[in-house]
Amino acid sequence: MLTLKKVNKAIQEIEAGWELYKGEGYFYWIHPTDISYTDCESIGVYKLNDFTLERWIEEFNSRYERY
Repeated sequence: MLTLKKVNKAIQEIEAGWELYKGEGYFYWIHPTDISYTDCESIGVYKLNDFTLERWIEEFNSRYERY
């Protein structure tokens, strides 16, 4: 089963400081010191397990390309 802890651990290995948080009906990336536009991006999935770990990593890595 996929957990936020597992996703965040994988993301931390790519780029320190970033974490995935759950909103109401969506998820979003945050960084404690980065207040850029990429910090505000949300992912419109209802459940964490709607994506695989690999897909969450793809979403994280491609967030810059969307802007």
